[in-house]
Amino acid sequence: YLNFVNRMGGKPISFLKAVPHVLSRRPLSVPHKVDLTRDRTRLRFPPLQPGQQLSIPVIMHPTTSTLAHFAAYTGEGFRRALKVYLPVHILPLLIFNPKLAFRDPIATLFKTAEGVFRSSLFLSTFCSLGWLGLAACFPLIQSLNPNPMTPSGRHASAVAAAGAGSLCALSLLLEKPGRRIEVALYCLSQAIRTAFNTRLKGGRGPLSRALKRGEVALF
Repeated sequence: YLNFVNRMGGKPISFLKAVPHVLSRRPLSVPHKVDLTRDRTRLRFPPLQPGQQLSIPVIMHPTTSTLAHFAAYTGEGFRRALKVYLPVHILPLLIFNPKLAFRDPIATLFKTAEGVFRSSLFLSTFCSLGWLGLAACFPLIQSLNPNPMTPSGRHASAVAAAGAGSLCALSLLLEKPGRRIEVALYCLSQAIRTAFNTRLKGGRGPLSRALKRGEVALF
């Protein structure tokens, strides 16, 4: 699942690893700076300056505005999503209902094309809304809680991430009504697993300490 999300996101891994540092306002490690500098050079981004404060725009799109990045990134994501949803919509039709394709090919073609378009637009918008939400939410919450070491500052970072994730959910309205519950349940299961693994890694909470194989309980 994580590999799929990273591939659909289209961002270098070093950029993604920098996001927690942006949210918590922790400095990057030296190896991470090396990886980040290499990827920024490959993308022809300006180098990070000593002491420069990190932000989502600085990491993800330093040469364009947030809205311009949203539009361009959505278009790029749409092309990546087509490679996923073309077989998802076409293969089941050809395998399980080939008679329909031959009985009414024009109507079937348009219906399938609509499904591919809506699903691809959903996935690309899902990703782009995440970066848009972080870029929009975090500076506001950061201004209200400038110290990341305080409980309120840590909570502000969590609220920014949750706000961006909630904004992503709006993209589900682009999908067909019949597929929305399927996608929502799948994302919910992955969110629960991620939350559990995060708590297990941090060693916080009696549940994470008691269960060594949390995937059994999650199942």
